[in-house]
Amino acid sequence: MNRIYTLYFPLFVLFVLSASAYDEKDFLSATHTFNTTTLGFRLFVPPGYSPDSLYPLVLTLHGAGRRGNDNENQIAGSSVTLSWVRNDVPTKHPCFVVTPQCPNDNKWVDTDWEKGNYDLSKVPLSNEMLTVMDLVDSLIKIFPIDTNRLYVAGNSMGGYGTWNVILNYPGKFAAAVPVCGAGDKSLAGLLSDMPIWAFHGNADPTVPVSGSRDMMSAIQNMGANVLFSNCNLQQNCTGMPAQEFADSLKKSPMYIYTELDGVDHNSWDPAFLETPGLYDWVFSKTREVPPVSIASPDAMSGSNTRHQLAIGSVGVFDINGTLVKTVYYKNVEFKWDGTNQNGDRVGTGIYFVKNLFNSKGHALKVFIAN
Repeated sequence: MNRIYTLYFPLFVLFVLSASAYDEKDFLSATHTFNTTTLGFRLFVPPGYSPDSLYPLVLTLHGAGRRGNDNENQIAGSSVTLSWVRNDVPTKHPCFVVTPQCPNDNKWVDTDWEKGNYDLSKVPLSNEMLTVMDLVDSLIKIFPIDTNRLYVAGNSMGGYGTWNVILNYPGKFAAAVPVCGAGDKSLAGLLSDMPIWAFHGNADPTVPVSGSRDMMSAIQNMGANVLFSNCNLQQNCTGMPAQEFADSLKKSPMYIYTELDGVDHNSWDPAFLETPGLYDWVFSKTREVPPVSIASPDAMSGSNTRHQLAIGSVGVFDINGTLVKTVYYKNVEFKWDGTNQNGDRVGTGIYFVKNLFNSKGHALKVFIAN
């Protein structure tokens, strides 16, 4: 059973914030329990909050040094979280901001940070990450949150968490900002419609810079256009002139990789405090829901589901945008047996099948499993 505590404040409490500089004291404090895992979290409510409007939600995932159970350390002086409620961001882009706290000795992603990229199939979602995602879904039910404008950002352990959550829930977030993290580069195809601006210091002694380089290069190798700033991997890290980058940023590219020359593990302060255009770029992104055609239940009945698609890899998603199964194939006929990644039969419902980086574009089709 999952529960949320201390969130039901009188509405007048939610209206008292005014458009000025905000701090950790302006974040509500609460806990959330999913199954047997309880996490503390802090929640910022946008100034002028109105239940009749829809607002974006930013999920921030902290690094290892901010773990604990005081529900304070993850936010105190944190550029990763507080930057979303300072300067002109709250007035230009009013949004909810939630930052959960991972307990001591636990991780958002159960992998060795020193090794960089990892095999996602061997690293199941942690109880902490499952609880975080249930928290996000619970907040959506309580507050007027725009489900097409969910954003995630994190540093170090939270950078791993950011890559992990967009790989496990590729249809859920509208944009991501992973800083000094890593993911599974073999699954880059799942991020075909996922705007990402990644950061890493090339002198990082804690998380190898290959963690971000490999992920962004894998996305590029799948056919996406990646804007490399500061360090262009295809040009021996010669970088891009500031004005050229600023002009390119005006076109709102989908993928950006900023490698910070000479910067060690703390690449999150320059990323969140010193990067012009970052917040405008993030909030310009909206989760796209392309037009879909609904197949007849009769036509799609039976234990197997087939459809003609271009050669490549295919992701099967449920109605919430959660990845159900990834299918790789070498012929022009895609076949889904109606099971998830664990081989268990899925329930009746609507499922999205999306081509991942094929030359004919991104196809989306609805199937109804019996």
